[in-house]
This record gives sequence, structure tokens and C-alpha cells, in this order.
Amino acid sequence: MTEVVHEYFIITPDGRVRREVRTGTERLDDFNDPANVTVQELLLSSEGIVERSLTRARPSRSPARPLPAHRSAAPTSERRPRG
Repeated sequence: MTEVVHEYFIITPDGRVRREVRTGTERLDDFNDPANVTVQELLLSSEGIVERSLTRARPSRSPARPLPAHRSAAPTSERRPRG
């Protein structure tokens, strides 16, 4: 899922454009983090496109590393009695 990018454009009649970009993450909570979105404000004019502002995503927490696989104990039926 981390190879996905969601882009939304809001275009108003006066030529203003708001572009929001969210990049896929391992955890849904990180993806939905309000601070984890890049916002670009543009203006469409007769001379072309003007970038008015760019705010990069700043996730609230740093990306987590996956935990190592945990080897569970043998099922109860395979355990030897103590004694």
C-alpha cells in the first residue's frame, strides 16, 4: 500500500488551485494523520501557472519499523510436564 499516492485538486472559478497529496503509508493511522499531507497553492493566470505556496507533509510521528517476527511457544499439547 505504500506505493499509492492520493492527489486532490480544488479549482475555483477565479483561477486558484489547491493541490493535496497524500503518500501511502504502512499504517492507516499514519495515512490519515492531518499533518501527513503536502499542500500546494497555485494560481492559474494568462501567463501560466504561479506557485503561491508549498507546505510539505510533516507526519506527527516518525515512521515505525516493523517488529521482528515473534516465535510463539509450542502449543500446550506439545509441552512437556514439569517435574
